[in-house]
Amino acid sequence: MKLPLPPFLPELRLAKYEKLPHLFYASSAEPYALRELESLQDDEVCEQLDRLELGYAPTGGHPMLLAEIASHYGAPIAAENVQTFPGAQTGIFSTLSSLLDRDDHAVVVSPCYPSLENLPAAICEATRVQLRYERQWEIDLDEIKAAFRANTKVLILNSPNAPTGSLISAETQEQLVEFARERGVWIFSDEVYRMLELDSAHRLPPIATIYEKGISLGVMSKPFGLGGLQIGWIACQNREILEATAQLKNYMAVCNSAVAEFHAVTALRNKAAIISSRRQICLSNMALLDDFFEKYADLFEWVRPKSGCVGFPKLKSKLSVEEFAQQLADGPGILVMPASVFDFPGNFFRIGFGRSTMPRSLERFTEWVDTHRHSL
Repeated sequence: MKLPLPPFLPELRLAKYEKLPHLFYASSAEPYALRELESLQDDEVCEQLDRLELGYAPTGGHPMLLAEIASHYGAPIAAENVQTFPGAQTGIFSTLSSLLDRDDHAVVVSPCYPSLENLPAAICEATRVQLRYERQWEIDLDEIKAAFRANTKVLILNSPNAPTGSLISAETQEQLVEFARERGVWIFSDEVYRMLELDSAHRLPPIATIYEKGISLGVMSKPFGLGGLQIGWIACQNREILEATAQLKNYMAVCNSAVAEFHAVTALRNKAAIISSRRQICLSNMALLDDFFEKYADLFEWVRPKSGCVGFPKLKSKLSVEEFAQQLADGPGILVMPASVFDFPGNFFRIGFGRSTMPRSLERFTEWVDTHRHSL
């Protein structure tokens, strides 16, 4: 079956402009160097790597990796409640394709990663519930409830959210679970930015740990800065959906990289130190952004992100955000992502603040804004 999927706009834009000097859009935390990660390897991992044969890795993931991911979540998630993938994208495709049939209905909270919205819409009817700037990017529970139908099969969440940086409250999470449970609806929760909360007191429990029909998506790229490992996963209490997802995954990627799996084990065993250092970069950069948005309040405004390493400012200008983004790319070589990349209306654009290179990008951005203020 050929799915009518639209072009994947974020990657198309990145492919076009990835050689620009200032990647102010960056959606993941500071990349971790391989030598840094190898310095953290314990004796068990070193022994495994020393005698590793580069054949196919176990199809569901190496037992050590599954155990570490399960430990990352805690009870009731055990190793048998985890399915790994070569990256989060394969996990999204395999899981949602396994869950949904053409007679089903999905509710999707938007904006979000395009595949979370485009894939369900290609399989069945899907209703978009948009976050609104006027509500501080907070979920409207009444809108979500009104979007449900008798055949609603899954509610798709992205919290911490990208591109807005918003985070639902514990109370809202509980109410969503209660509402879904009453109707027997799955919750697919993209939690790839979890652990990068700017205030760790706001960290929510993974949906897979609190709901029997909850599916949590995780990945090495966002909070760990290890996108090059291409290791993602889902966690779920329900074994049936895990098995169905595994069968579909086999048609796309039989296994992960055997070497990458052991590097992921090392990262998970050292997650406190790794993620703490990445959060510190985010916090330091956020202080710079706070100063910028206060100084340039006549041109920009935003809802200050609560989690992750991306934000979604609004351009207060006669200039369209698409033209604004193009001028930035053509002039000082600054890449941002306009809202249209996320099929979202309004003069918003995504920036990233998880990299040590952000201060220089912000400096050049500020210089350009000062120079072109008269035309904005």
